[in-house]
Order: sequence, then structure tokens, then C-alpha cells
Amino acid sequence: MTTTENNNADKWWLAALLVLLLLFVANAFFNPLRAQEAVKDTIPCSIECIKKYIEKQTPKSVKYYAVYNDGEIQEIIYLSKTTKEYVDMCRENGIRPSLGIQLKNGQIMSIVRYKKRYGKSLQK
Repeated sequence: MTTTENNNADKWWLAALLVLLLLFVANAFFNPLRAQEAVKDTIPCSIECIKKYIEKQTPKSVKYYAVYNDGEIQEIIYLSKTTKEYVDMCRENGIRPSLGIQLKNGQIMSIVRYKKRYGKSLQK
């Protein structure tokens, strides 16, 4: 192989490597299928807007749902067994449960216990 052929072969590999590197960088920045992080949020739930609770028996377990209607939002929303037990315990003891609606990317996912944060005014 002569030096001219060797130089041409080196240029070809360098050009191919540069094109591959450019494609890799473009894919990393402009890939629309790249996984997006889910945005999770919890907003307080008005207990008066829960009209009733539904128990649905499945072959393996029981699933719980709440019929939620505040005029703007009318949904049947899932809640876990522990959240349903918490609501029942609050009813039995005459206190208002603290609930929240859990959102994921703006979509309602479930009703959860909503732990409020209290300031120093509660400390003695």
C-alpha cells in the first residue's frame, strides 16, 4: 500500500468516526423518546366533595374508590386500603380526615393521606 492510499484510508476512518460522534450527540440531545421525569404533586382534598366510597371485589383483593364531585372535577378516584382504614377510623372517632389528591403529570392518580405541616404555634 502506498502512502497516498494510506492517507486516504486514514481520512475515511476519521470522517466516519466524526459522523458517528455527531449522530450520537444529536441523538442524546434531540431524541423525543428519551424518558421524561414524572412530575408528582399532591393537593388538599375537600372531604365534603367525596360523595361515597366504593368497594370493588377482584379475584385477588378488594379495591377501594371514592366518588369525588366538586363541580369542576367529577371522578371515581382510587384509594389504598390503608387510606380507607384511616378514613373509617377518623369517622369512628368524630374527626375530619386529612386527605390529598395525588397527581402525576397533571393526571389524578389516587387519594392519599395528606400530612399537614404545622408551624411553631402548636408547640408549647
